[in-house]
Amino acid sequence: LNWARSSDQVASTSGRLLDHARSGPRQYPARFPLSAPLAVGNPLRVRMPRGFLVAGHVAAVKVIDDHQEAQVAIYPEYAALMGAETKLIAARTAGDVAWVIRTLLPENTQDEIRRIVTERWHEHKEDLLRDLQPGLVHLMEDSLQLVQEELPAVVRSHRQELDVMGDVLRSRGWDGHLEEVFTTILWPVVKERAAPLLDSVGDEIVAEFPVWSMSWAYLAESIPFTDKDRFEKKVRAFIKEKAIPIIEGRQGEMRQLASGALKDTLKDEWTIREMKDATFDVSHDPRFRQALQSLLKALFLNNPRFRAFARAAWKRPDLRGPVDRFIESFEPAIRRVANRLLMNESRDGINPDLARVLRRKLLREDEDWVRLELGDDREGTPPDILPGFDGGRQ
Repeated sequence: LNWARSSDQVASTSGRLLDHARSGPRQYPARFPLSAPLAVGNPLRVRMPRGFLVAGHVAAVKVIDDHQEAQVAIYPEYAALMGAETKLIAARTAGDVAWVIRTLLPENTQDEIRRIVTERWHEHKEDLLRDLQPGLVHLMEDSLQLVQEELPAVVRSHRQELDVMGDVLRSRGWDGHLEEVFTTILWPVVKERAAPLLDSVGDEIVAEFPVWSMSWAYLAESIPFTDKDRFEKKVRAFIKEKAIPIIEGRQGEMRQLASGALKDTLKDEWTIREMKDATFDVSHDPRFRQALQSLLKALFLNNPRFRAFARAAWKRPDLRGPVDRFIESFEPAIRRVANRLLMNESRDGINPDLARVLRRKLLREDEDWVRLELGDDREGTPPDILPGFDGGRQ
């Protein structure tokens, strides 16, 4: 069967060559606008299932008044396909990067590539994110460590910027918005809810207060030739050994109280609006933005250690390994895309669009050319004068 098919193809190709040799190209008159890029020798090309093929050439061109009259030579095998809708489009190949991209990646090819990439991404993204997680955690830990090491020096050398940021935060944030929220909304809630807790803590401290020893220490200071800071030492010891542990033991209740008060405050619409306005005013103040930019540049962009850290990040095995494995999973999809760019639709020859790019960029061919449009309806006879159009840069 394969031998028979190959024989048929050889016979078909041989027949076309013999027909072409016997008859030669047929001449047709055509009319183009003056703007059309047209010259003797420009190739005629026609898109067929197996790609763009040479269909003839421009044999003669003459300018008459407001148009160009031409003679085009079309090979018999394509002349036989011409019908009433046949037309010619003269175009100039741009040859720039945009033209190469448009030629090799038309919309349908771009859509297919996007579809392939999207499918592979959804198929493997969970594996990638899971494999990257340990490396990203280590990267963040190392980044924070580096910030902790570099920040003190940056702060010392940029005191002026920090002062500017503090002034803006106070004037545009606190004075302009948040102070009234604190005094009107948050502080009354905290004061009301904290009263029982503070009373309880106070009672517990008072219950532990050593009244007798404190009184004796106070009186002893009035006796000549005795230690004059005995009472102060007793107070300090009580605060350290009794009062502070009592307060620390109630920290959980204090945090819960503060958290609840803050949550209730943030439910207030006026509070939310003031916080948004404060954030907007501070972040859009040119002094704050300039000072923050200066600090970030000093800490990151202009810092040799951070530049070296960023360059080395991609080489970390716990990051590079998962990414390499993820890219390898795209190999079948990449192969399909490469085949679309390299091969024609029947996969038996080079992609005609790639051939156009190679001719244009390497051989400097097809700078001006004419496209033979056969039309969908191949019935009827071709027009007496083939209509020609200016296709512009393609």
